[in-house]
Amino acid sequence: KAKMVKKAATNCVVSGTITNALDGRGVPGATIKVRTGINNKSGSYASGSATTNSSGNYSLTLRVGTYTLEVSKNGYVTGYINVSASGSTCKNQNTSITPVVENGKIRIVLTWGEQPRDLDSHLKFNIDGTTGSVAYDHKKYYRDGVEFVQLDYDERNSYGPETITINDPDATEYVYYVHNFSGDGSLAGSDAKVVVYSGDREIASFTAPTNGSGEYWDVCTIRGDQVQAINVIHD
Repeated sequence: KAKMVKKAATNCVVSGTITNALDGRGVPGATIKVRTGINNKSGSYASGSATTNSSGNYSLTLRVGTYTLEVSKNGYVTGYINVSASGSTCKNQNTSITPVVENGKIRIVLTWGEQPRDLDSHLKFNIDGTTGSVAYDHKKYYRDGVEFVQLDYDERNSYGPETITINDPDATEYVYYVHNFSGDGSLAGSDAKVVVYSGDREIASFTAPTNGSGEYWDVCTIRGDQVQAINVIHD
């Protein structure tokens, strides 16, 4: 019989763009390190690392498998990307990282895949007996002449970010949800992720359910630094 020859492990080129959650621009000089497995945010690093170029782009070669990429830069909250590396290329492994959030504020960052083309962030609340909201068509809400909540960045061409900052998170309860504005693709297949930040840390994260149909994803409620999941897709 012919002698069995062990097949060599296949390598995969993983690439993407790291953007600033406040303005959507590429972040240069961010360091990307690798851990094996999905959602692995601690412990030793695997081989392979990269630094983003002047446009925020990076590329690194990994063996086929699953990984968590850790993205860090001074002045920013560390971010993470789950990667399933297969075949010879794994493109569009993008994420956004946010500058450290000012004390007493909360920031919400939405990212997603290529489809749907345009997901929109919405925040609604009731303050002083008045219902308020912030979204693409009403980007700032003022209270006593001071910005209360603002939509920092609105992305209309895939991937995100869509970013909202709450300047007074203790004032009331806020409800955050996502709308599939462009209507193409589906929320369940969008790979959408929402991360909530306070100061220099992530305090909650959500991924869109892969079941359910509809154009709306009710994500969570927020009051102070307490975040409660809803995580339901519906019409």
